[in-house]
Amino acid sequence: MRSSSRKFLKVVGVVTGASAVRWRCALAVLSLALLSPSAALASVQALFNPDVVEQTPFPSDRFTVPNSANITRLQVNLPLPDCTVRPTDCNILRVINMLDGFNLDPRLSIPFSGPIDVNSVNSDTIFLVELGDHGRKDRILGINQIVWDPSTNTLHAESDQLLEQHTPYTLVVTDRVHDAAGDPVRPSASFTNLIGEDFDTSQAYLAELSDALDELPNGKGRLSGHVVAASIFTTRSVTAILEKIRRKIGATTPAPADFLLGPGGTRTIFPLSTITALTIAKGDPRCCGRACVRQILLPRLRSPSRRVHTSGGHAERCSGRAAHK
Repeated sequence: MRSSSRKFLKVVGVVTGASAVRWRCALAVLSLALLSPSAALASVQALFNPDVVEQTPFPSDRFTVPNSANITRLQVNLPLPDCTVRPTDCNILRVINMLDGFNLDPRLSIPFSGPIDVNSVNSDTIFLVELGDHGRKDRILGINQIVWDPSTNTLHAESDQLLEQHTPYTLVVTDRVHDAAGDPVRPSASFTNLIGEDFDTSQAYLAELSDALDELPNGKGRLSGHVVAASIFTTRSVTAILEKIRRKIGATTPAPADFLLGPGGTRTIFPLSTITALTIAKGDPRCCGRACVRQILLPRLRSPSRRVHTSGGHAERCSGRAAHK
């Protein structure tokens, strides 16, 4: 009987000891959490919901539609607000939605799930990568004019240089941006899925962004494994109309100049040596001012000064029909 009791007590002692160990571990974890709140709370995320303008890096080609008539093959398609409440905003967006891309000096917007350390934002932590074929592919551009909006936890900035027209760019956000506690910002679950190629490949924008991220340059070692959010956007065409005009002019042959502007279609080109003065007919309705120019003396061209004689004794600007005298 005593032997059985000792065995029972031994088993109970072991179980009780194991429970005590687990309890002490739980207390230790709780103590660490209380001593270090940032360790218990998840760090701030860079938002990535491509279907909502305010919840994804912007500009973004997600808010465009195909248009083969444009140079970029795209057309901006930003969602409209309630036009009964904000009619002016709707009218502005309708005009913007006629463009074939975004501004060459764009305002970049990057939303986060909480406050960040703005001092950690610079051209090494957030930047643009040119993807176009202008001889400068993979050119990395920095940012400037950084503004933090605490009411929406959104960072705004501008490109450090004017961008090329009708050219795609990748906006890259890295984990070297820190939250208010000094911890690196993390990617959202949706962006993590994109990086891991676990997304709906039927969505053309996501597929294009995934390919662009795979091809990003790894200059200075700052891209590999550090991207937490990104977007692709295409700049609009700026000189398209001028280029069309130039092509139109180049495709036509204008009639040669004949200078047949005189009375009866006579040629209005005269040897300089035969011109001694210009006379404007008196009473011409195109004559300006009361003291209309009647005669303009033309001294030799090499003379440093010229005189203009008027009937009123002073010079006046006039327009009228000049006759050869």
